[in-house]
Formats: sequence, structure tokens, C-alpha cells
Amino acid sequence: MHKLSKICGIILPLFLLQVSTCFIYAQDSNNKERTLNGFVFSAETGEPLPLVNVSIPDYSAVITEEDGSFSLKVFDNALLYVSKEDYQTKLVNVVNKDSIKIYLGDQNTTSFYKKANLGFDQEELYSSAKSVDIIDTRDFTWKNGGSSAENLINKVTGVNIKANSGNPGMGSDIYIRGFNSMYSDCQPLIIVDGQIYDSKSYSSSIVNNAFYNPLSLIDVNDIENITIQKDGGAIYGAKGANGIIYINTKRAKKLATSIEFTMSGELKTAPDEIPVLDASDYRLYLNDMLLSSGMSGNDISALPYMNDHTNSEGYYTYHNNTNWQKKVFENSFSQNIGVNISGGDPIATYSLSVGYMSNNGVVKETDYTRFNTHLNADINMSDKVKVSTSLGISKEKRTMFDEGTSLNSNPIYTSLVKAPIFVANERSETGEFSPNLEDVDIFGISNTQSIMEGFEGSRNNSRFFGNVDLSYEFSKNFKISENLGLTYDNSKESLYSPIIGVVDDTLKNGVGDNRMAGSSYAFHSVASDTRISWKKALSYKSNVDLIAGGRLTVNRYTNDWAVGYNSTGDQMTDVADADKEFVSLYGANGNWNDITYYVSGKYMLNNKYFFNAELSLNGSSRFGSEAPGLSLFDNQFGLFYNASAAWIVSSENFMADCNLINLLKLRASYTVVGNDDIGDYESELYYTDTQFMLYKGLLRANLQNESLQWETVNKLNVGIDLSVLKERLHLSVDYFNNYTSNMLVNMPASVETGYNSYFDNQGEMENSGIDLSLKGRIINSKDFKWDLEAGISMYKNEIKKLPEDKIITEIADGYVISKEGNPAGLFYGYKTHGVYASDVEAANAGLSYETSATTTAPFQGGDMHFDDLDGNGIINENDMQVVGDPNPDFTGYLATSVQFKNITLDAVMDYSFGGDVYNYQRYKLESMSGYENQTKAVLNRWNYDGQETDMPHLSYGDPQGNSSFSDRWIEDGSFMRLKQVTLSYKLPVKSEVIRNFQVFVKGNNLLTLTDYLGRDPDFSVNSGSLFQGIDLGLCPQVTSVLVGVKIGL
Repeated sequence: MHKLSKICGIILPLFLLQVSTCFIYAQDSNNKERTLNGFVFSAETGEPLPLVNVSIPDYSAVITEEDGSFSLKVFDNALLYVSKEDYQTKLVNVVNKDSIKIYLGDQNTTSFYKKANLGFDQEELYSSAKSVDIIDTRDFTWKNGGSSAENLINKVTGVNIKANSGNPGMGSDIYIRGFNSMYSDCQPLIIVDGQIYDSKSYSSSIVNNAFYNPLSLIDVNDIENITIQKDGGAIYGAKGANGIIYINTKRAKKLATSIEFTMSGELKTAPDEIPVLDASDYRLYLNDMLLSSGMSGNDISALPYMNDHTNSEGYYTYHNNTNWQKKVFENSFSQNIGVNISGGDPIATYSLSVGYMSNNGVVKETDYTRFNTHLNADINMSDKVKVSTSLGISKEKRTMFDEGTSLNSNPIYTSLVKAPIFVANERSETGEFSPNLEDVDIFGISNTQSIMEGFEGSRNNSRFFGNVDLSYEFSKNFKISENLGLTYDNSKESLYSPIIGVVDDTLKNGVGDNRMAGSSYAFHSVASDTRISWKKALSYKSNVDLIAGGRLTVNRYTNDWAVGYNSTGDQMTDVADADKEFVSLYGANGNWNDITYYVSGKYMLNNKYFFNAELSLNGSSRFGSEAPGLSLFDNQFGLFYNASAAWIVSSENFMADCNLINLLKLRASYTVVGNDDIGDYESELYYTDTQFMLYKGLLRANLQNESLQWETVNKLNVGIDLSVLKERLHLSVDYFNNYTSNMLVNMPASVETGYNSYFDNQGEMENSGIDLSLKGRIINSKDFKWDLEAGISMYKNEIKKLPEDKIITEIADGYVISKEGNPAGLFYGYKTHGVYASDVEAANAGLSYETSATTTAPFQGGDMHFDDLDGNGIINENDMQVVGDPNPDFTGYLATSVQFKNITLDAVMDYSFGGDVYNYQRYKLESMSGYENQTKAVLNRWNYDGQETDMPHLSYGDPQGNSSFSDRWIEDGSFMRLKQVTLSYKLPVKSEVIRNFQVFVKGNNLLTLTDYLGRDPDFSVNSGSLFQGIDLGLCPQVTSVLVGVKIGL
């Protein structure tokens, strides 16, 4: 029995004991009515607040006098709702007091009284037993320009946002409290306006390392608030394993017509250049490399690119000092425009928005444009029938280049490795430039300029996402609702890689001079969610809420793509123009259905004890026919549940005289949820089409596993919320423990099957840690306010069970290892002890490198000194060991906000400490084994016997394995980044037409403090846990400055 079961064996009896105690206490409570006298003050000025609503729902209500006083009939443990326009609503338990003073803060004050929007349900943060954070974005989304929705989540502990690429529209990966799986998706479930927003791409792009980001289709100006549930939601069954993000778009708040116009412009600066060798240093490096390849000095001097005589043939072709990075990067400008109109009447309200964004990247010729419109409407058809709609349409277009490991057509990579002695355009014997581009150079490296001018990569995408919610109220307490949602996503991609200047592709049946590809992808989903809700006040101090329903989703996608080679010229760029013998056609269809029956209940007692329970049965066509679970209607169902409780300690009688503590809440939850990202057809046999030249056929596509099931994640969360000093200081601390059983593992298949592997539920993983946030208003006056925030998160990942001793995965010329007792995806290579300074030192070490299965070669001066793990004197794969851990020791943020009258200054800093990074780009730029250009660090390479240095000697082909995957390429990825700095001003407008007028200037990524040698220490090349910390040299996050305006009419 794992740790969670043991913990729950203690927690659940205590939970039941607490329930029993509460009921006993309820019987002994004094329910006599009495009069409460009180005052309401402004937390900013201390002045009395008149016209404040003070009420106990369905019991009594009053409005404060001019001096802020009120007198109200109450009962013991009554919960007051205190509200006033432009102030935050506050909930106050009167305990057994006869008099009380209440302080209301402004709407921007941090508090525990906000409402968490959890899909179709709302929950007071005050009483919630769940681990949730609320981001009220209404006042600052317009300051984010063309950012994607995930970039709004920048001050939440336990949530890590990692950018896929700095190129526009590429998005980010989101991780909540680490990783719960090795091979399944680790991204949270996203709910937009109550409807599941499928954020996964079911097709890979034909452009290398081009990420599909559905969240980019949501205009941040349309978002009203975001709620993040970290401990999962049992009512979403096998989709809630990685937490849930609820996004709610803007709806009309008032009946009067309101028009809001926003516009911003953003200037982005090109990233800093990687310091590579210039022509002079490269020529010296090249001379040494040629010598190491076996050439003599005379042979080298006779080479045209080593001959310095101006009248020699090809002199101007090989004697240049080209900065190739300047061919790729440039400063760029983007703009974002949006209009929102809202209003209505007592029967119907609406909120309509239209937006346009043009986002140019810092990589030349890259851009992203989007047009979007969104409509929210609420209609009272009668006193009992209500209809709500949320409809959005977005269209986007993106131009992009290959990135990452696509070395021949990746302009960022070629700009680093291409020798500076070459030039982009042909030069005559007299030095004159031609408009014709140079072809691939003599070292076999593509012309960066040819890629920039001739490569064409584009994507056109459109998405409709909307739902209609119809509800009928039988009574005040009983309601039935139906939500019908539709998602339709359609995208087309095209690619062309030119003949001139780009290295040919080596194919099975020949050589590809140029490459063209096209793809078409369509995804649609229909969702129906029928639910009934019942609320009952058992007394003024206790109530019950119940929701029961069923959710059905039907999902379909089709994906067709084609790749061709060898058209007749660079003007013939379509697959139809390719040589028919070099055309391959592919296709895939995905169909899966999901049905969930769920029930949830809440019970409140004495306005200080809160209990929640959720239960769901989830069936999916992805589950195997023999999967463990409940068998219903000839399908397999998983059972998922949650039990949680919260205790407002500060509402107890013994806390009545403690004026220092305003709120003290203890909460605990235990949730069993699942992860259904196990493949659409891995549990059943299916075939796929194949083609070779002109011949087509069918091929068995998998080794099915009929027992394949969801991954099960058991989540324990224990937390405390504390508010003191008239609610000016807030502390939240959470301990969490996520235990994954039935974890998907890639199992080796027997030889006779003809397959290498298949998936099975044979693993277990534990993920545990702590989240802590501290928020305070340091200064709180009428004209001057100063807020400070700090958050820190740490988690520990550990594999508890694998079917074999270890799993080693090769990624980007490196290796990661997953082994019981260790985190998943540790870097696995050779450990080094520096460079042998001399032949004598190398001889004394007595080590040799295994060059083949039967031969070895002794190390010499200038070679790397590898750790001989097994002590046999031979360095080979048996000496590989863990050399790095990509998981950070802790992450977090620091934030401040200073407001003086109408001027506000906000700043946010992110940090991460302890995570290691495999710098693949530096591995390519410091291997010193070929003719590629290198970084200036190689100027410190070993050159003579006795030299002390940390850089080995160069050697053509690297026969001694000095560039083998080792801790030489592993770096500390710790950083602190000034993520955002915003200065805004609200103009004092006195006009019947203009309601408000605000301007702002904002800086993004202005400063990054790190020892990491790559362009960006914070990135994600893949959302999977095994791909973390691998830097493929993608476009980094960019530094930018925005200027914008918002006008309200």
C-alpha cells in the first residue's frame, strides 16, 4: 500500500470525526435571535462608509447610515454579506458578538472573498475546501497586447508556464504541480465558459518544431477571470489528472450600453547574438581542423578558401566576414486592436467583441495574424426559462520556419554553424555581388539567406467554439439545465524548402533536391451536458447543494498530408509539382467518444464547517474492452471521486476576541481522478495505409492491448489560509501528494510480434511538494497604495514502479533515464573530471575509449577525462550515469504594485532555481569535430602539452568521443527574470460620452539573471515529462515594449 493510502487511512476517520463533532455542536448551539450593532469603514482611509448593504440572505438586511453604522437582527454564527459598489464583497461570521467593526477594501485588494467559477458551479473562495486560485483579469487583460491566454497566469504558485518558442503564436506548455505521467499528457484540462476546450493537437506540423496553440485563438481582451483548480476535479473523471483551468469570458454587468476600445503597439527587439567565431578566428580553427584530418600544411595552403592572395581563384567567394545571425533576426512591431460592446435590458443582455492582431516575429519573415469575434448573451425567456450563449469564431494565419533538430533548413541553426568566410550572394572574381544566391557551401552547410528567402512555411487555421445553455427553474431550489457545445477546428499547412542553397535530403529511393509538403486537418466535437441542481436551506445556519448530471462528447478528426521532392524548379512549390516517384501520401482518422455520469454535493453547517463530495463514472472508447473497472452497457467505466472539508477556525467562539486574525481556515481534500491520454486505438487492432513509390497497401499499425486503461492519480491536498491585520496580510500554504498508479509505460514486445514495443499500465509515480504564497498591502491610504506578493513552489518527482530496471530514451543526441527511486527523465551520460593537461597525466590515468566492440584507444593530452564508473579502465556505455536533473529545486514569483492617485506601477519577477538544462545548441557549437563554426569558447581549447584548460583539443570526427553526451553539455538553468513592468495612468475624465480613458506602457522580459549560456533558460520543446530541460536552440522569449490605450464610452 503506497503512502497516500496510509495517509488517507488517517485523514478520512478524522474527517468523519469532525463531521460527527459538527452535528453534536449543532445540537448545542444557541439559535436565539439577537441584535448586532456595527460599523463599516473604508480599509484605505478608515472613514465610515454609508450606503453599504449588510445582509444575511433570506433572513435580514440593512443599509448603513451616514456614519457607517448599522443594526441588524442576527443569530449565532450568522454569515454577513457586506457589499458596496467599487468595493469587494466581504463575508463576516458574527460568532457570538453583539458589536462589530467591518473594513471594506477596494476591488483590487487581495482577499479570500472572491468567487471561483468552476464550470457550471460557483464557489465562494471563503468556504472552498479545494486548492484554487482566482485571477480577475478584467482590469489588466487589455495591457497584455497580443499575449496568449496562458500568459495571464503569472502570479500563481504551483503553476509553471514554459514558452514553446519566442516566435508569434507558438504558445506555452502549462504544468500544475509538476508531472504525473511519463508518456501521457501532463497538461491541465481547460474549461471555457463551462465547455471543455480541447487544447491538444491531434496532428503534428509539417514544419519542424512548429507548435499548435489553440489558446492563441482566445483574445485575452475577452477574458473576465481565470480560476485554477490544482487538486483536480472528480466530476471530469479521466480528464482531471493534471488540474483544471477555468476561463470565463466577459458578460454584460449592466443594462446601460457600454463601449470599450483597446489598442496597443509592441516593439520587440532581436535577441542577443551567440558569440561565434569571426572570419579571422574561424580560419585559424579551420586550419587546425584540416591538420587533424590528416592534411599537410602545403595541401591546406593550396585550398582556395585558405589562399590569401587576392588574385587567386575564388578569393571573394571565400574571403568574407559575414554575420549570419543578422540575416535571421531583426527588431519587429506588432499591434492589437479590440472593441467590446455590452448592454441590454431586463429581458436580455449581451457582450459582443471584435479583435484584430498582427504580430511580427523577431525572426525575419515570420508573423502571426488573427481576427476574432465573440458573443455572450443571456436571455430571460420567462420567469422560469433562461438561455445563455457563448459563441466565438477565430481565424489565424502564421508564417514560420523549421526549428530545432531540422538542421539543414533551420535558419537559426545554420546562422550559427555556417562559416563566416562565406557570403549569401554569389561574388564575381572582381568582388561584385550577384543577385543570385550561393548554393550549399563546400562543407555541406545550407545558405542561411537561401532559407530566409526561399523557404515557405504557413498555417491557416479557423476555430468555432460555442455553447448554448438552456435552464428551467421548477422552483427557487430546483433547476434542470442542458448545455450543448460545438467545436470545429480546421487548419491547412504548406511547406516548401528550395533547391538553391539548401542541403539535399537523402531518401530511400534517391536524393531530394527540394521538398514540398501540404497538410489538412479538421477536428470537431459535439458535447452535451445535462444536469439538475437542488439547493435546500435546512436552517439559517446550514444548507445542502446537490448537482447531478451526464456529459457526452463525440469527437472526430481527420488529418491528411503529403510530402514530395524534386520539382523542376524553385517556382514549382506545390506537392502536385513534385516528381511522382518521390511523393508520399498519408492520412489518419481519429474517433473517440466519452460519457460521464456525475454527482456532487455540498453541505454547510454553522457557516464555518464545509463539506464537499464528488463522484463520477467515466467511460471512453479509448479504454480497452478488458480494462479493469465497472462494466456498463458493454463498456468499461472508471470510478472517480473526491471528499473535501474546510473549517473556518476564526469563526469559533474561542477566536471571537482575537482581533489580530481576521480569517483562519483549514482545508483538506482527497481526490481520485484519471488521465485518458492513452491513444485513441491502442487498445484495439487497427491498420494504416502505406505507400512506396507508386505502390500502396495496408500495414498493421499497432500491437493492441485490450486491458489498456486510464492512468489513476490519487491526490491529497492539505492547506491553510490565514488573513491578519485587518486583512492586509494573507498567507496560503498547501501540501500536496499526487500518486499515479496504472501509469502508461512503453513495454518491450517479443521478437516474434514484429514490433519493438507496446503500451501497458505497468508504472507508478509519486509527485509531492509545497505551495506557499504571501500577499500584503504594505501601505493603504486614499491616494497611495503599495502591494507586495511572493510565491514559492517546490515538488519532488519519483518513479515508484517500472516493469524493468530502467528505461533509457534517446533525445537530440542525448539520453534521459527513468528508474525506480528517481525522477523521470534524468540526463544520462558520462561524468567528466576536466581535460587531461598532458600525455603523462592521461597515461597515469590508464583509461581507454571504446572505439568499437573489439578495439580501444588510450586517452592522450587534450582529451576529456571521463569517470570510469565500473573501474575496468575502458570508457563505454557501462560508465554512463545520471549527470543532471531538469526538475527545479523550487520556482516562484515576486510581484509589486504601487498606486499613487491615478498612476499605477506593476512589476512581476519569475524565478527558478536548481533545474539542469541540456544545451543541445552548445553541443553543436563546441564539439570541435567538423567544419561547422563554433563559439568563441573554443579559442580556449587545448593546444599544447601541459596546457591547463577546460576545453579539449579539436579532432576531426572526434575519434576519442570528447563530445559524447556528458555533463559537459549540462548547465544550471536557474534564473530570475523581470517578466513584466507596467506603468499605467487613468486620466481624470469629466464627460458624458467618455467614461474612462487609460494609457499604459509595459516592458516584457526586460532583464534575465542567469549563468546559462544559451539564449533562454526557460523553455519547453515538448509537454512530456521526458523532454524537460532540453534546449534545441529555438527562438527565445523576446524583450519588448508595449504602449496602449483603453477608452470606455
